[in-house]
Amino acid sequence: TLAGYGQVKYEFAVGEVAIDGLLGARVTNNDRTVSGTGRISGQLTPVTTTTSETDVLPNFSARVRLSPDLQLRFTAARTIAQPAFEDLNPGLFYDVPTNANIQPNGSGGNPNLKPQKSDAFDATIEYYFAQSSYLAAAVYYRELQDRVADAVNPEVIDGITYNITRPRNVGEATLQGLELSAQVFFDFLPEGWNGLGAFANYTYADSEIKTANDPLNGHPLLGVSKNSYNVGALFEKYGVTGRLVYTWRDEFNEVQFGCLLGPQADYCPNPSAPPAFNVVKAYGRLDMSLGYDFSDSVTVSFEGTNLLGADYYSYFDTPTFPHDIRIDDRTYGVSVRVRL
Repeated sequence: TLAGYGQVKYEFAVGEVAIDGLLGARVTNNDRTVSGTGRISGQLTPVTTTTSETDVLPNFSARVRLSPDLQLRFTAARTIAQPAFEDLNPGLFYDVPTNANIQPNGSGGNPNLKPQKSDAFDATIEYYFAQSSYLAAAVYYRELQDRVADAVNPEVIDGITYNITRPRNVGEATLQGLELSAQVFFDFLPEGWNGLGAFANYTYADSEIKTANDPLNGHPLLGVSKNSYNVGALFEKYGVTGRLVYTWRDEFNEVQFGCLLGPQADYCPNPSAPPAFNVVKAYGRLDMSLGYDFSDSVTVSFEGTNLLGADYYSYFDTPTFPHDIRIDDRTYGVSVRVRL
């Protein structure tokens, strides 16, 4: 991967209002050679694929300082996310059918995957009413292109048409919503207690898949909860740093069952049926950390995760019959950090 960028900073004032920010662009080139092995009718077959892609990623940001305590921020940028390494596996696995009445199938990775692109726009208002204390609200909008999803498409191999399942770039989606956040330290409390603080944030995410030939068209993105929040307590005083954080997320769709992408008549028993989802129930976790600076060089920390024993619970069609239950253990750990 080769990359280069250019960026300029600007600053000016309109009356009593100061405005500054950044404007630039990044150019990236990704050359990729992937080698692997597939299995064709029991025979191992080496495969090598080479791709090259160049992307231009502009960015813009602005900060409008309305007063020493109140400011606005605006950002716009294009970003990319490379495919997962395992999705690039060039190996293809299939068997030549011996029965002409059986629809041949196969599966593999996809070394030709493009990176997922996102055009992101954000606007934020921030109010700092005390030292290390603030209120903030933000709205955001994302346009996603070339998102990656497992899809089934017919592929002709040696004159035979196979339904091949592999990750593919399948189209567009949007993600928009708002974020609210706040943090406060109770420095008005008596000595010893004035290191206490609290924070909270809430995110609303409204997503929609917008790909005409996708059975999920019009549905939310998989893995995205509509509502989520964090709330926690802080302590920073006398070399002690403590965090107690509760994280919660709304239910979300994780895995789709039924018809997948592609020419449905070839493999989907009921193309007119709506997609069905594996739904993950809403759940929350309580985590904590406590650290102490014995000196400027040595810090000892104690951490605990999932203190309430929250479990992952998913179901298909009805919550009464679970599809997947994962028991997430409580974990505890001690760490020592030494700075030389």
